[in-house]
Amino acid sequence: MNLPNPIFKKLEENCLDFLDENSGKWLASKLEENLTPSSFYLTFGLIGRKIPAAQVDLKPETQSLFKEINPDFESEPFTLDEYCRLLLLLSTAPESNHELISTMIGSADRKELVTIFKSIQYLGNAEDFKLEMIDGLRTNMVDVFDAISRYQSFPVRFFHQDAWNQMVLKAIFMERPLFKIQGLDQNRNQKLTDTLHDFVHERWSAGRNVHPELWRAVLGFENDHLITDMISLSDSGSELDQMAVRKALFASEHSAAKQWCKENTSLKPTQSWTEIGVLLEVAQAN
Repeated sequence: MNLPNPIFKKLEENCLDFLDENSGKWLASKLEENLTPSSFYLTFGLIGRKIPAAQVDLKPETQSLFKEINPDFESEPFTLDEYCRLLLLLSTAPESNHELISTMIGSADRKELVTIFKSIQYLGNAEDFKLEMIDGLRTNMVDVFDAISRYQSFPVRFFHQDAWNQMVLKAIFMERPLFKIQGLDQNRNQKLTDTLHDFVHERWSAGRNVHPELWRAVLGFENDHLITDMISLSDSGSELDQMAVRKALFASEHSAAKQWCKENTSLKPTQSWTEIGVLLEVAQAN
């Protein structure tokens, strides 16, 4: 068997430890077979029926292999059925799996799509699926979008700037948590800032608020007009709006922001961006 990467064997050992005898024998036999495309699709679907969606703890050495690819792996680990589906994907040969997996994306159900998009980052030829991952951002299914955007190494490793900006803008539009996007601070850019500033004014003109974490995404590319808007919101927005925009103002290198911060030292938030994001999630859930 031509294995895409070293995760396979360790993960197989872990998964078989968690399965009962019948399920373990069935999965092991499928992993050893040279499955036809139709058998592969059938097996992928049957995993959801034969294997429970249980929370399991992988052995430390296996977790380390995952974290080499995705440092945020532990933030949102797979369930047992997802690990087994990942195993099946990892069993494919990287030189020939693109058509197989991309075809499956076109017919997979919602839960299967989530697993596939979470799994692709761990394939030995992950970059081959760039177009599929970018196209997946068009979804209106929140859990599928989250599978591509949050706690994911793929976008920061492989997306070009336009695709990255599209993902961040849609996350803001859908009010998804930005603090869960890897590389958010390192991939700020002028084009994204300009788009977000236009978006802010569209929302405000319609009498609507903007996602508080938006202000984190514009740092480093502020202009006079943007800083003026930020200072205005620092006194007029909701508590979370004020907290986030003040956090951004105190992190800004723009001269007008520095002057405002000098005059308003007592308003400096003590929360980190992650803490602000968590507070926002709690507020959205209530």
